[in-house]
Amino acid sequence: MRRLLTLMFVMLMVKTVSSQQWSFEYPVNEKEYVIFTTGDMSLNYNYVLGTKYIHDSNMSHPVALCFDEDGGCKERVFDNGFEGESFIAAVGLKDGNVFVAASCGDDANSETCEKIWIAVLNPDLDIVAEKYLDFEEPYIAFGPSSQALLNDNEEIVFVTKVTDLI
Repeated sequence: MRRLLTLMFVMLMVKTVSSQQWSFEYPVNEKEYVIFTTGDMSLNYNYVLGTKYIHDSNMSHPVALCFDEDGGCKERVFDNGFEGESFIAAVGLKDGNVFVAASCGDDANSETCEKIWIAVLNPDLDIVAEKYLDFEEPYIAFGPSSQALLNDNEEIVFVTKVTDLI
């Protein structure tokens, strides 16, 4: 019974967290715009992550901002060689770094993705570690349903919802 109650609590918390998703969109110029959809804090740093869309090339790339406690800001656009890439989850780590996950696909006009890119970024937005997770078949990833959590043992738990192409 206790395990059942614990499982129900976790499911309700994930649902509550996913219902608190937010987004902020702004145009960079007439050819580009950015939508920020996720982020987290880590020590004295606030990370904000999203996607930069480029109209002319029909491509999208993950973009990250890191604000320090003095109000300084660093920005980096990541290009991992895919046409459609977007950050879908982030969780701050206890050392000031941030764990991030992004969906990667070969078609920016499609919601399908072939890989999930997971990485750890430092406050300078350099990649400390990275790995690609391959799908056997292209899937549709639901970014708003993706969550990353840090447990008490400092282990990262990343979950996302995917569906087969129909």
